[in-house]
Amino acid sequence: MTERETYTLRDMDDASLRVLGTRRDIACVLVNPLQALHPNSSAPGDSALLDGGRTAHFDRAAYTRWLHKVRAVCEQRGIVLIFDEVFVGFRLAPGGAQEYFGVRADMVTYGKTVAGGLPIGVLCGRREYMRRFREDRPADICFARGTSIRIPM
Repeated sequence: MTERETYTLRDMDDASLRVLGTRRDIACVLVNPLQALHPNSSAPGDSALLDGGRTAHFDRAAYTRWLHKVRAVCEQRGIVLIFDEVFVGFRLAPGGAQEYFGVRADMVTYGKTVAGGLPIGVLCGRREYMRRFREDRPADICFARGTSIRIPM
């Protein structure tokens, strides 16, 4: 996959829902729940979690409604909904952003919050997305290592 095959859609925008509802070339939607604090701004990083003087006007109810709409469109179109919880992990609620916003993702990524601050990456999801590609070769494992290893520079 290249950056040309990736769309960046606006949060909380009906035009984004129309794109998801009409295009036939969208396999998944990746949502970073931390983005709720800064909708349609640059992706937040570690500093967003450390800064106690946030200027964001976080509207939990509005962002929850937005995520429910995204979930509904994804279900209708057979698009996989992924929550990227590497930054927030279980800080929002014991069940993570899925519990906090009341929206069930198909897959979820977690990071250091799972390992008490140690470097780790975890991918969880529905059985049909997590099954091995070849059931007849259970020992085949793919290791991927490195930060941003597949991001084009």
